[in-house]
Amino acid sequence: MRRVWLASVLGVILVALAPDGARADTVVLLNGDLLYGELQVTELPVVTSTGTVKVGRGDIVQVTVGTLSGDAFQLRNGRAVYGMIDLPSYSIRLRSGQTVVLARTQVGVLRFAGR
Repeated sequence: MRRVWLASVLGVILVALAPDGARADTVVLLNGDLLYGELQVTELPVVTSTGTVKVGRGDIVQVTVGTLSGDAFQLRNGRAVYGMIDLPSYSIRLRSGQTVVLARTQVGVLRFAGR
């Protein structure tokens, strides 16, 4: 839990300091590495206590993956939602054009740029 929290805070700080970070999605890996680019999702299926809902990428600021309460979503409207993303992996297209596929177990934070 502490590692995920630290990765989340570090990711937010580094995105704020990076000149192009605000215009790119960011993936903070559990090992501390950062990937900038465009997450290849239009919506995320989220399993909650009341069922599965689909949350559009435009509604999400950040998802902290694997907290004690599940995945923690910070939404653009200020709400927080907890559930489990129903995807085994995530793809991000890097600025170089390369697409990287990451297992859920590698990811600490998904941060969506405002578009």
